[in-house]
Amino acid sequence: MAMAEGANAGLEARKIPRADCEIAGKIIDGAREIDCVIENLSVTGCGIRTEKPLEISGAFSLSIPQSDTRLYSVIVWAEGCKYGLKFLHPKSQQEIELVE
Repeated sequence: MAMAEGANAGLEARKIPRADCEIAGKIIDGAREIDCVIENLSVTGCGIRTEKPLEISGAFSLSIPQSDTRLYSVIVWAEGCKYGLKFLHPKSQQEIELVE
């Protein structure tokens, strides 16, 4: 899978603007749970940061405990410990507003 490099790579292709936020999340990849912070969010994807680089090659769940939400996601770009995620099953604007 080829990924666009750099934090701005996702901005060029983004059709739906993302709202800035600071929400605690968890990446669930099989039995592994990795803490992350969601930095921006839209109905189709989000930007996250982690403490350590991720080693994930396929789809995973992004859990948002504060709203009991799970988003099936893939990484579309990475720069250091920051990642752009695309949701495989996009949520409605109303569901995203409940998370924010």
